[in-house]
Amino acid sequence: MLRRDAAIPFDLETGPEAAVAKLQSNDTASLVLVDDYSLSGKQARTVLQAWFGLALDLPEEHGIASQQTEVVREVLRSRGFSLVFAYASAEAVVAVEALMSEIGLPGSSTVRSLVPAETVARIDLDDSSELTAFLKAVGDSLLQDKNAENPGKWTPELIASRALGYGNRGMLITFFYTVPTSMVTALWKFGRFRSSDWLPLFPRSGERVRSRQPTLEGGVMWQWLSLFACRM
Repeated sequence: MLRRDAAIPFDLETGPEAAVAKLQSNDTASLVLVDDYSLSGKQARTVLQAWFGLALDLPEEHGIASQQTEVVREVLRSRGFSLVFAYASAEAVVAVEALMSEIGLPGSSTVRSLVPAETVARIDLDDSSELTAFLKAVGDSLLQDKNAENPGKWTPELIASRALGYGNRGMLITFFYTVPTSMVTALWKFGRFRSSDWLPLFPRSGERVRSRQPTLEGGVMWQWLSLFACRM
């Protein structure tokens, strides 16, 4: 999963088929899967559900993984594996562990988070300061294009719940290859705010880069930068 998203040229073979082949040739080998982050556990669960032919938590992401052969599934069930996240919430860990048990993996199969998501830096969600109010307003405005594309899904209520990032978590973390949607929306989302284009500091991979780039002269970015500097 990490290799696919980051295009990292690992020397080792990756993928369940290659991993199972190594397990079959070595009775003492262990399989450890590594992923970057998880907050709800749904995407990781969807990958495992696809492998084992189960109903998906996220049907819209059916292409994220392929169903494995019975030979591969049987080896994974009998040998088990561990899943390690760079950071994950306690909720995600519990959700993935529950699915592992449902699949019938041995008790030695575990889910770990190197850094608990609860300890990752974030903005003060209880702060009623001008900065927090401003970031909420920006995030709400930037997500309006989602509503225009899919109003059935992106309702005003859903937009309001993600104005400060997925689940309004307001996290402050990024990777060199992408940005988690749990990060403050204004930091990764392109869009429009107060009739001006908004240029995020950390554009998320897959976000459409607009042909007409905004400038600081419009005042919107200057205002944001000034507010952020005051909080440092």
